[in-house]
Amino acid sequence: MKIEARHIVAAVLLVFAWKGASIEVPWPEVGKVVSAVEPSPDQKAWASDVRAIVPKMLPTDREYLANLYDAMREIIGRDTNRETPIVGSTEAFARYHGGTLEAAIELEKVGRYPGLDVAIDKVFFSALKTDDPRALTPADRQAILDACSVLVYTFKVGTDG
Repeated sequence: MKIEARHIVAAVLLVFAWKGASIEVPWPEVGKVVSAVEPSPDQKAWASDVRAIVPKMLPTDREYLANLYDAMREIIGRDTNRETPIVGSTEAFARYHGGTLEAAIELEKVGRYPGLDVAIDKVFFSALKTDDPRALTPADRQAILDACSVLVYTFKVGTDG
């Protein structure tokens, strides 16, 4: 005797209706809630190339990168308060940023969004107003923190990017 799938589904639904049971489907946790303060229009302009790519990204990838730049913002902020900062030059920041991305992004996901790497670099270049190697000033450190905040806002799911 062959029982059709629709009869099985109907029977299961009747059992649930008769017993008054409900099906609990837990949603996956999003993780840490990242604060994404809206940047100024000038700062938003830094991320214009990133905003062009964001609609093509998976929400999980956006959230991952928002969390990554939120953590980077925290670490650079703490480094700023050190007597002798670990990230003391634009070259050191470039190594720190590149190393962080290399460690954080799975190898098979590298290149998933063509041009994203260049667009992210442009945010930092725009914030620092140059790509010339130099020692970081307090204004440069604030610019890096602002760039991280712009990226957090841009990647954050639920913002206009």
